[in-house]
Amino acid sequence: MTTKYTTARTSASFFQPFITAAVILVLPLSQSPARAQLRVGTPQLTPGSINSSGQNIDPAFSSDGLRMYFASTRTGTLGGADIWYADRASTSDPWGPASQLDLAINSTIAEGGPNVSATGLELFFHRGNTSGLSNSLEIMVSRRPSAISPWGVPEPVQEVNSPYGDGWPVLSANGLSLYFTSQQPGDPPTSGSTYVSTRPSLSEPFGIPALVFYGGSLEEISSDELTAFVDSDTLGGFGLLDIFLVSRASTNDNFDSPVNLGPPINTALNEFSSKISPDGKTYYFSSNRSGSYLIWEAPILPDCDFNSDVQCDITDLNTLLLEGPVAPGVAVVPGVNDQFDLTGNGVIDNQDVDAWLALAATENGLSSPYKRGDGNLDGIVDGTDFGVWNAHKFMSTLLWDQGNFNGDAVADGGDFGIWNMNKFTSSDGTSAVPEPAAGCLCLVLGLYAASSLVRQRAFSPSGT
Repeated sequence: MTTKYTTARTSASFFQPFITAAVILVLPLSQSPARAQLRVGTPQLTPGSINSSGQNIDPAFSSDGLRMYFASTRTGTLGGADIWYADRASTSDPWGPASQLDLAINSTIAEGGPNVSATGLELFFHRGNTSGLSNSLEIMVSRRPSAISPWGVPEPVQEVNSPYGDGWPVLSANGLSLYFTSQQPGDPPTSGSTYVSTRPSLSEPFGIPALVFYGGSLEEISSDELTAFVDSDTLGGFGLLDIFLVSRASTNDNFDSPVNLGPPINTALNEFSSKISPDGKTYYFSSNRSGSYLIWEAPILPDCDFNSDVQCDITDLNTLLLEGPVAPGVAVVPGVNDQFDLTGNGVIDNQDVDAWLALAATENGLSSPYKRGDGNLDGIVDGTDFGVWNAHKFMSTLLWDQGNFNGDAVADGGDFGIWNMNKFTSSDGTSAVPEPAAGCLCLVLGLYAASSLVRQRAFSPSGT
């Protein structure tokens, strides 16, 4: 079995662990651990200059998402691998040409695993160990006085480096915790384990490292440090190295409960070195699924997008409601319909509808949740939405765009009442300005609905 550490210890080339190496959704990393999934679209090779005929792995980003750092063996590399970067004008623009990072960083000894602090003033990475230990790694740090200054001469992070090989550093958002992968005595002989070292302030040294996850390499961590991606080949999965999501209750606990991300991220080959773009819209990872180690990306699907079209619209809301009457609630079956349990309470109910309305509004650029009664989800509860209810009144239906606003599976007086309560309000937090005839329209619609209710009551078998 070939992995990061076994190859690093048996190959004369430091970069060998990368090129022969056997990790929401959103899911945003802030998502509840009870629903720890990452939902993504179809992965594709990162376009532009990022990938080359050489090996390209270990993506990392500046805090504004406009620069990607990565390790590459492309032409021009000084050692087994160097750290390169590419810029873009905005997060919607393509990546520009790749450039080699400052010569202060790269050397004839290979470098990899770049990780830049949120301030942009510290760059952590790993390098082939210069202490004379064969095929080992050590963590380095380079600093600079400003984000536009060149990087300074790197130095080993002595507090965390050991005789056993230490790499893949990941700095927490506040800059006080340094997570890294090591193969200490007792760790798995393949993927190593994850350790953390903390410091009281940015100007003080890191403390003694402590184990936080056994049998996997941490690659990305949430800002609260309670959720992380790890890659491992010791936890069981789809192939060699797979990517997992792990969580913990507090920063005093170890990470546990690994959840394999599954397809389309993981395959029968190797997936590792995962990162979420700073804007939370794209998931990046390294893989050899195409034969060579390259950087891949996939759009992160919002929790409100159930059909993977990267939109949150009526189709998705209807898909949730088709699970059954949510007013009483529908039981969650793990692996079958748990994607609709947005609140994580084990039941698909009106709380999940409210959660969907809030998530979809945010995704679609609105300042407040969609209102119940907004039958066409245009952000305004108006006469058009009454028409939606009126066209299906007193029909059995599970669908939102047929007037089922309260989730009881029938478009009835209760749904009209919801429309009437919210009429002429909008999802931007203000009341919509009605057209001149709106006052008359409301009166007519109210009388019409009332007469319809009377007719329904008169013709009901019980007369009630």
